[in-house]
Amino acid sequence: MNLNSVYIRQVLNVVIANLVNFVCSVLITLILPKLISIKDYGEWQYFLLLFTYVEVCQFGFANGVYLRYGGCSFEEMDLGLLKKQFMIVFLFILTGVGVILFYTHQVLSISILGFVLCIPIMTWRFFVDYLLQASGHTDEYAKILLFDKLLFSLFLLFHYLYFDVFHVNDIINSFIYSKILISIYCCIYLKEFLQAGIRKISVWAALQELMNNISVGSKLLFATVCSLLIVGSIRFVIVDIFDKSIYGKVAIVLSVCSFIMVFVNAVSIVMFPSLRNLLNRGVSIRKYYQAAYVLFNLLMLFLLLSAYPLLFIFKYWLIQYSESGVFIFILLPVILFDSNWSIFSVTLLKVYRKESLILKITIVSLLFSLFLITFLINFQDILLVEYFISLIPLVLLIRFIYAEQYVDKLLTVNTRQINIFVVLTVFLFIILNNYLNLLMAGSLYVTYLFFVCYRYRKKIFNSYRILRNIK
Repeated sequence: MNLNSVYIRQVLNVVIANLVNFVCSVLITLILPKLISIKDYGEWQYFLLLFTYVEVCQFGFANGVYLRYGGCSFEEMDLGLLKKQFMIVFLFILTGVGVILFYTHQVLSISILGFVLCIPIMTWRFFVDYLLQASGHTDEYAKILLFDKLLFSLFLLFHYLYFDVFHVNDIINSFIYSKILISIYCCIYLKEFLQAGIRKISVWAALQELMNNISVGSKLLFATVCSLLIVGSIRFVIVDIFDKSIYGKVAIVLSVCSFIMVFVNAVSIVMFPSLRNLLNRGVSIRKYYQAAYVLFNLLMLFLLLSAYPLLFIFKYWLIQYSESGVFIFILLPVILFDSNWSIFSVTLLKVYRKESLILKITIVSLLFSLFLITFLINFQDILLVEYFISLIPLVLLIRFIYAEQYVDKLLTVNTRQINIFVVLTVFLFIILNNYLNLLMAGSLYVTYLFFVCYRYRKKIFNSYRILRNIK
């Protein structure tokens, strides 16, 4: 079986799992806001915002395992040594969480309390996810992903059918219960790891290897956290300056963007080990990168058309969130800019072990985001939530363009023309929908995209042939 067939099968498995994940998430997003108050929904979204930072608490251990063992099978790993390292990390985290809960549980809000309870649960889950991805077990990873959202959906359904009422506490409890069960389910796929002996492995040897993994993984983890804060800092400011109800109206649009991102990022899950294998075999990935870059960005520009059905949903179904519809045309390009960063820039830099460069790009982007936030707060007499929402696609655009400069140099490729075309097309999309009626704006945008496809049809077909013939 050639690499192309394996790659396509792995992508399809992850995409199918993400499809179920996507359907469950969409149903939750469409139904949950109608069952609870805007205030409770804002609190729930605030909990999810905090939950995105739970990975920080494992100090980069799982990230280091992913980077150092990427492309290795379980047989090539010292599972006993890994097991002892995990036990050290888990016991340390469990102790810390116990101390926090003992002294502060009575004063913590439901969102923060739920976040703290998720820390030890997700420590195991992150380790499993990264280990399966590093070893190429994407089928198993896809199954875990599939059951994760299904369990949460079933818990919510059971609670609603049994109690016929929802509060934010019930939703967060259902979320935590589902994470506990899926963490137990993960054990099925790590039998070799759980059965590995650790008696002959000294604590000192495990600590040394643990520090090596943390040293490597902490750079990527810190970059991930900084990356989250690029948008997360804007989210926290919205919660602080306005309130959780306003944040809920913004977050519901960002949630929809996140669902689409789950689909898109499915490609990056299998791209890293595949590109690493190509590189280890001495195969140049330059032409494959360029071909994938062209096709991906073209598809993402067509994906912006999903704004119109989303606007319809907000207007006629989620009536209490109809104000959120005006944010769609501004926030939807977030998918394009963030996907380019995660799929192309981060994946390529990880393949070439340029974690320090990922960190540099992310820190610069975060500083730029904080500068813009500070500027708005200090130099605007009237603060509107629209100002802060507009910052989100802007800072992600800057990060995307900045990162591509380094990737171009690394691979000796030139994506400048494509990037200019993408940015101008996004601005065209936003301007058309702000100054014309929806029918006219949509018609002009579709006509423009088909004209581009016809004009560059040879380049598009050539890119498709290159990817199709990967061996």
